[in-house]
Amino acid sequence: MTSAFKILASSNSVSTPVEQNPDSFNFNNLNNVGPSSTATSNQITITGLTANAPVTVSVNVGEVDAGTSTLSGVWESSKEVTVSASGTIVVRPRRQASSSYYATTSQTVTVGSGSDSWTNRTVDVDLIPSVFSDDGGNTSAPVALYTFAQGSIQGLTPNANYYLTRLENTVDYEVAAGTTSVGAFTSNQVRTPFTTSASGTAVFQAKVAVPYHWLYGNVSFYIESAYSLDQNLSYISLNNVATTADLSTNISLSQSAPAGTAVDWIVTIGNLPVSTVGVDSISIYDSVGFFNIPSEGISLTSGATTFSGGVFISAPVSATEVFYVRVIAPTTVGATANRFVTVDPNKSGSTVIGQGQLTFSVLAT
Repeated sequence: MTSAFKILASSNSVSTPVEQNPDSFNFNNLNNVGPSSTATSNQITITGLTANAPVTVSVNVGEVDAGTSTLSGVWESSKEVTVSASGTIVVRPRRQASSSYYATTSQTVTVGSGSDSWTNRTVDVDLIPSVFSDDGGNTSAPVALYTFAQGSIQGLTPNANYYLTRLENTVDYEVAAGTTSVGAFTSNQVRTPFTTSASGTAVFQAKVAVPYHWLYGNVSFYIESAYSLDQNLSYISLNNVATTADLSTNISLSQSAPAGTAVDWIVTIGNLPVSTVGVDSISIYDSVGFFNIPSEGISLTSGATTFSGGVFISAPVSATEVFYVRVIAPTTVGATANRFVTVDPNKSGSTVIGQGQLTFSVLAT
């Protein structure tokens, strides 16, 4: 018996991987990340994938976690995820930030044929420095340079470079700053460099000129890093007041007079800055009404011109000036009339500081 066999051709189908072309996606860039810390971007949902098919998620540096609808909890440089029935997956990447301050690193996340790069930037070196306290001083006479006590700056980045940068100044000054010692002083330098200690501190010292009577010597600074200007402003105000003008200590400022009559004073001002650079004029003004002043250096006992509010004596001035004050006694017996006169030095047309106030009183009899 002969048997016949029919050979049937068999067909083996080989499945072709699905090419995954997701919709465009973006991760948030990060700022103010701690140096050498793990910078983790936000979790996003990626859409437009083929449902129930595999897709590869990878990063060029660092790690990534991904899942169908929730993260898997496993971080890897590359992993395969099965797409959900709705054609989505969730992804979250991370990488180590730079060990330097104000440095940017990036990471590229690839999902199928799509990708996105996100960046992280570490904190600025002086993101949160402490404000250092004001320092005040006082001297009894004009000085070329008044030396203030050494101060300290706290809360800075350890072993980092900074500047002590002048905000403003009105007179000559010197400043020095350093890690643990202030070092050499420099004159009128706008930016003074210094390096912080291993604990993030520094020291500084200032000298400020008070070249003439009554005025402040002041200068203000702020901390500046190589990456940021005017951030977290810190300053020191160096206030240094010399002696006030000498206003007629040999006269009686309280007098009596018949009601309605005038009382005249001749007042001598001493200790004035003579031909001092920076003083444009001297102002003498009355805070409550009129007063009288003669021309420079002339003593009058009566009949002076009446001025309202104040008058300027142009610099240079004499070391001593004389002016005339008249106060009218009240019409009511027993009442007192007062007049307040203040002497100010002036710089560039604006009053710097009020000093040397006198009160003239007349009791009506």
